[in-house]
Amino acid sequence: MLSFTLDRNSPLALQTQLYQQFHTALHDGSLRHGERLPSIRELGGKLHVSRNTITAVYEKLLQEGFIASRPGVGYDVIYASHIDLPETPTARHELDHPP
Repeated sequence: MLSFTLDRNSPLALQTQLYQQFHTALHDGSLRHGERLPSIRELGGKLHVSRNTITAVYEKLLQEGFIASRPGVGYDVIYASHIDLPETPTARHELDHPP
C-alpha cells in the first residue's frame, strides 16, 4: 500500500505534493507495472483530502501515460520504472495553475 504523506504547512499545493510522491514512487520502483492503485475515494479518505485533489493527480498521471483507467475496475500502473521519466516542473506548474 502507498505510504504518502502530505504537509499542509508546505507552500506546495496538496495536488503537487501528491503528484511528486507518485512520480517518485514510479521512478524508484515502489509502484510497479500492473499494480492497482487505490480508488479515488479510498486514497482521499486515507490522506484526508477531497476526491477532486486525487482526481486531478490521477488525471495528470493518465495524461502522461503512467497509469490507465479501467471503468468499473480502477486505476493500474502501466509505467515500467526502467523508462526515463520526464522532468516534473511542467507538471507541477499545470497542477498549481489549472487551465
